[in-house]
Amino acid sequence: MINIGIIGAGAIGCHLSHCLCESGSDVYLFCRNESYKNISENGIKLKIIDKQITEKRVKVIDSNNIINIPKLDYLIICTKLYSFNQNLLDLIKSLINKDTLIIPPTTGIPHWWFHDTKYNDKFLNNDQIKEYYKIIPPEKCIGMTYWLSSKQISPGNINVTNIQRGYPIGIINNYNKVEAKYLSGLLIKGGIESPFIDDIKGEIFMKTINSLVFNLISVLTEKCNGDMIPYQKILYNLMDELEQISREENLNLSQNSEERINQTLNSKYHKMSMLQDYINKKDLECYSLYESIKNIANIYKIKLPLCELYLSCIRFKELVNNKL
Repeated sequence: MINIGIIGAGAIGCHLSHCLCESGSDVYLFCRNESYKNISENGIKLKIIDKQITEKRVKVIDSNNIINIPKLDYLIICTKLYSFNQNLLDLIKSLINKDTLIIPPTTGIPHWWFHDTKYNDKFLNNDQIKEYYKIIPPEKCIGMTYWLSSKQISPGNINVTNIQRGYPIGIINNYNKVEAKYLSGLLIKGGIESPFIDDIKGEIFMKTINSLVFNLISVLTEKCNGDMIPYQKILYNLMDELEQISREENLNLSQNSEERINQTLNSKYHKMSMLQDYINKKDLECYSLYESIKNIANIYKIKLPLCELYLSCIRFKELVNNKL
């Protein structure tokens, strides 16, 4: 039996837990507070498109009280980028062994991006990235992105409204190819698309800039995806500015910006995650997301004035909103 740990019981963590339970894996979901209480008592409540599911096979573990956990074959980290702090790193250290493969968050540019390249030392000129590198070495990582529209209604209660490309999985510098393909196969067996990709960097970059661009505009306009059609020119301009990086790196982007924009706009009624967080006056991930991209842009001396402008507008909007 394969043992898979998942840290974070948001929309993605809960959906992955269900899919991997469907595959026959033993799934350990690490969460705390209300999420731990609700899922322990009621299971994970999912609405996937028009199908209602209650998932009770997952083993729910209180992150504050971890005992008797078997050796994990895979550990998938599904937390917000701004949640990546020392407490989380300590939790990761306590869960992994020499054989555990780690799937770090790739909603932003991951810490292993320049591994085995001439830019690695320059990229690691950041204490936080150095710490990630030490605890989560690239040789033990698998890359994965998330292409689906989902939201957390309440802790342990998830609504998946649209599945686009599912969970593409790929390898980093030819490490762990067999294991990455196996994880991809488990997800497919669990009922979700999960294509295996030899070089995951292009996929991660596409997802990262797509997330940043659409979340910026959704927060500023307070619109669902389908209502952002009048802002397509702004979306294209932001994408083009960010794709300077992909051109510098010769990344293979399997979809052009027009295809990605149309794909996202077609999820008409989906509300972007950062807009949901803005409405609920939660911390926004856009700043951490942008910083992860800016770390690469700085290496290539690429300026991102449009992104800076829209981020400044969001900072001002947050300031006004919090004072009302």
